Amino acid sequence: MPNDPKTSARDDGGGSRQPQPPWSPEAIERMRLRLIRSEQLAAVGRVVAGLAHEINNPLTGLLGSIEIMQEMVSPTGAAPAAGPDTSRDELRGLLLDCGTMVDRIRELMNAVRGMSRDCAKDDVAFDPGRAIRDAARVFAIARRNRCLLDLSLPGLPAIKGSPGRLGQVMLNLLQNGVDASADGGRLSIVAESTGSHVRITVADRGTGIPADVAEHVFEPFFTSKDVDRGTGLGLYICREIVTSMGGSIGFETSPAGTTFRVDLPAHLPERDQRP
Repeated sequence: MPNDPKTSARDDGGGSRQPQPPWSPEAIERMRLRLIRSEQLAAVGRVVAGLAHEINNPLTGLLGSIEIMQEMVSPTGAAPAAGPDTSRDELRGLLLDCGTMVDRIRELMNAVRGMSRDCAKDDVAFDPGRAIRDAARVFAIARRNRCLLDLSLPGLPAIKGSPGRLGQVMLNLLQNGVDASADGGRLSIVAESTGSHVRITVADRGTGIPADVAEHVFEPFFTSKDVDRGTGLGLYICREIVTSMGGSIGFETSPAGTTFRVDLPAHLPERDQRP
């Protein structure tokens, strides 16, 4: 008998396949994770062009330094007028420059890699300040540094969850802030410890969210943007991620701008959690 198109199958652990309704909790959770993952990859895809430009600058300097060093050590190369000591000093300086440029490329790649890895099962204690800085760096790459970002990230307690997913929340909030600002604007990210939680705020200087829009912003597929500028999933996914990490998300808005607030529980050592 052909399979019922309204059901799927799953292994019951004993090797047999049992019918599974397409809208079972397990199926819905799988679709939710796929949706978050697809939005995560879409966000990373938006930075690719900017990343190529950002890497090209240190790469050009690196190649230039290598060419100079090749000439300096070549038998036919021009010897420095001041003698061998000058030659060693110049080589040392060029090597230091090369190391700096390689470190810059590595930092860029690590930031993007952290944002793009599949982190659905991540549940680790991590430094939220580092995840926020990486997201801000990736966002600046995507915007070609045409948006001013003010960061205030003092020493923060660890939180538990996924660094990549927190970065995804930051990217979405930053993109919303830019979209709300007529000239690309100036955004601020502030994170602070409230004792039991880490509070992160992302503020723009746009014109605020109209009341008839504000009540729907966390609903899936709701958007006030043009069709080619938004899917209506960004803030919905932000709430899904924050909630999965035990936190909450909200916002305050006025004609002077909008501030989104993310509260995530601090991951305190066991000895600090005892009464």
